[in-house]
Amino acid sequence: MEVPADAEVLEAAGKMLLPAGIDVYTYLSVQDSADDLATGCKAAIAGGTATVIDVVSPRTGESLTSSFFRVKEGLSSSLCNIGLSVLIQQWSDAVRKEMEKLVSEGVNSFIVNVEGDDALFQVLEHCRTLGVHARVLPENRTIVPYLEKKMLDLGITGPEGFLQSRPEEVGAG
Repeated sequence: MEVPADAEVLEAAGKMLLPAGIDVYTYLSVQDSADDLATGCKAAIAGGTATVIDVVSPRTGESLTSSFFRVKEGLSSSLCNIGLSVLIQQWSDAVRKEMEKLVSEGVNSFIVNVEGDDALFQVLEHCRTLGVHARVLPENRTIVPYLEKKMLDLGITGPEGFLQSRPEEVGAG
């Protein structure tokens, strides 16, 4: 490779050169996020992350497809690569059909946070049929909110509270 005369050459012998990172789980498009897609992507790029996969979380009464298109509208001003993974919180025939529509729109992963083994199994089966990734949230929906409140009551509001409210023992509810 010929290096232009005015190029700055950085010596990297003995070092590892890594490509930009991918953050596979962001909440930049939710209403109460401290960042939005614009500021979140700026921060990601500044930290060496070129791609984020944002969680599309439907608002109360909003369908999966409506929430997807709402978030997709805001992507044009993004400074980094963005993928979208849609959150499934309940299972029904309507959700099954919406997942099919979303896959036709380019969605290739769903975050699964449903209650009940039967619902979980059906979502996983449908993901397999559609050829998409299922990203399962294994949190206990009863204990984690209790522990989150406990952290807040103790005045623990920083990132350490997240880990403390999710001990390994309650990871698979």
